[in-house]
Amino acid sequence: MTSTPKQLCLNHFSPSERWLLVALGTCLLALGISGDSLWIDEGYSAKLAMQPTLSAWATTLRSIPGSEPQMPGYQLYLWAWSHIFGLSEWSLRLANLPWALLFTGALAWASERLLQVRRVWLILCLSPFLWFYMNEARPYAMMIGLSMATIVAVLAYVQDPSRYRLAPWVAVLLLLALWSTHMLAITLLPSLLLLLYSLRPTSIKSMLRQWTAPILIALPLYLTLAIYFLHTVAGGKGGKIEKPGISNLGFAFYEFLGFGGLGPPRGILRLHPSLHTLLPYLPTLALGLLACAMLLLASMQESRTAAERRLLKGLGLSFAAGVGITFALAYAVHLSLLGRHLAVFPPFLALLLIVGLPRASDPRLRRVAISAWMVLCVAWSASDFKQRMLPNYHKDDYRSATTLAEQALANGEPVLWVADRETAKYYGLQTTLGLEKGDLLPAQPMEAISGVCSPERFQQALASQQRALVLITDREFFDPHGNCRTLLESLTGAQIASYPDFEAWQVNNTRPFAVSARMRPLAVKNDQTASAHVQ
Repeated sequence: MTSTPKQLCLNHFSPSERWLLVALGTCLLALGISGDSLWIDEGYSAKLAMQPTLSAWATTLRSIPGSEPQMPGYQLYLWAWSHIFGLSEWSLRLANLPWALLFTGALAWASERLLQVRRVWLILCLSPFLWFYMNEARPYAMMIGLSMATIVAVLAYVQDPSRYRLAPWVAVLLLLALWSTHMLAITLLPSLLLLLYSLRPTSIKSMLRQWTAPILIALPLYLTLAIYFLHTVAGGKGGKIEKPGISNLGFAFYEFLGFGGLGPPRGILRLHPSLHTLLPYLPTLALGLLACAMLLLASMQESRTAAERRLLKGLGLSFAAGVGITFALAYAVHLSLLGRHLAVFPPFLALLLIVGLPRASDPRLRRVAISAWMVLCVAWSASDFKQRMLPNYHKDDYRSATTLAEQALANGEPVLWVADRETAKYYGLQTTLGLEKGDLLPAQPMEAISGVCSPERFQQALASQQRALVLITDREFFDPHGNCRTLLESLTGAQIASYPDFEAWQVNNTRPFAVSARMRPLAVKNDQTASAHVQ
């Protein structure tokens, strides 16, 4: 692959200028981090991070039925981080900062050294997709950073194999680290192979000779990791079981393009995925659509060299192939597929934006490109603000819900906790699965009762009490069919609080009631298994 032509400027930054830009980009991404309550998935990350020893960490990891055992690299990293910096919400999420630095550093280096672009890449640090996962104690920011660095290593190799002769070693080791963070990250491998093939700088025979040594040396580690992941699958570990459809891909692109804060909150959209849900948000969605249309228009210029067209084709095909293979795999094994499961692929889109836009020699086309970047910046900033600041866009507020439960227990009121136990435990609320084995609520309430909201369990809980009962439910994961609300319609009670994804009710009348035909049974038998289905 020959060197890409001039785009904005061929002069390189000084080291201080380059690091200043990288620091600025990392700070922009850090603005997405908050001290909001942990949500259900983060609760399991915290459970592992709280283990006092590495042996206890490994034992706990094996005991979790969800997808956590399939992200050992990240969970081990978070455990080490938390033992240095603490276990607060801020600390657990600030663990994403090193990976934000890796993302911006790799992107800045590739933009300047390989693509001859100086500053425009900073706009990508406003990506609502990146901001959203910067604010999660989950592996996705780590996946994005490692993916960007791996792709850049491959691009460096195909541009100048002799100059960047260490690039194969870097790419092979980075991909290994990336795979350890999440089992699905290996789907980046076909994309990298396609990128190498489509942009090959030399003969395939010569490429094989240069890549053989790092592959052979790293192969035992890859095989060990493969055996480990096969063991977790055989043991029934994994995420939510459902057959993905085209709507899953649509929602992933909705997230990739930054519509997360322009449209309805993602919890509402996931529960009610219809055009009617989107209609109230048409003004802000129109801003995002305008940005996409202008970017598309600006990228349709004809003043491209053969090298530019080849690079665009390689990046585009690699992105499409990776997403397609991941979707086919998820479809074959009935695995839930959301934007976060495709987190290794947005770096391809970021590089496509940089390569595709800012090089118009025609002043009119250049003005279109600059305008497109400006509209994108406005749209993404609006999306970032809503996701970061508006309560409706925040995730499950376990902190407020557990505080309410603890207050009720302190006042001598029994609590039926229809939500995740581990996240509640992080906030100091001890629960029991007493109803799972048919036990009654304790006469002297010392702990809350946890469980999925099923008609039988709810009726059993009410029958055991002749006084006020506080019901607290996580609507999205533990009461997705609205069973709790339907049951409460037949009782004398009142809603006493509402938080993001949580409702709290005071039930005063425990007279018998009939199970409504609108109530749907749940296949999930306890809240720990439920958590395994929502990872």
